[in-house]
Amino acid sequence: MPPLRAWRSACRCCGLVVGLGFGTLINETRWLCDALRWGGVAYLVCLGPRTSQLFGLTLAYVAVATAIHIGSVLPASTLQPVLSSDRIRSRAGIVFGVTLVLIAIWLAITTPELMTGAIDLNFT
Repeated sequence: MPPLRAWRSACRCCGLVVGLGFGTLINETRWLCDALRWGGVAYLVCLGPRTSQLFGLTLAYVAVATAIHIGSVLPASTLQPVLSSDRIRSRAGIVFGVTLVLIAIWLAITTPELMTGAIDLNFT
């Protein structure tokens, strides 16, 4: 399977899993979350001999994930008393929902090359 088709299939599967509510199930079920995590580890180990970029990609992923978690968890923990109000939580939900829709529109507009296959994601 070409890399772009595999990428699209993976995105569709993830979207379907989350859309059907299985994301919460996976998050709440420890063994299922661990199985998916170790499946990803096994995939990367199998991919390792094929690409010299694996180490760099892994470091980049860890750095980005750590920055995102630090950037979201620390402010959220300080805002917890403020966000416990139902009125503020409702307004924040609306703002976040609109923001996600705007991000989706932005991605749809700015990434037509990726969707049409003009960008080659083959890292080998």
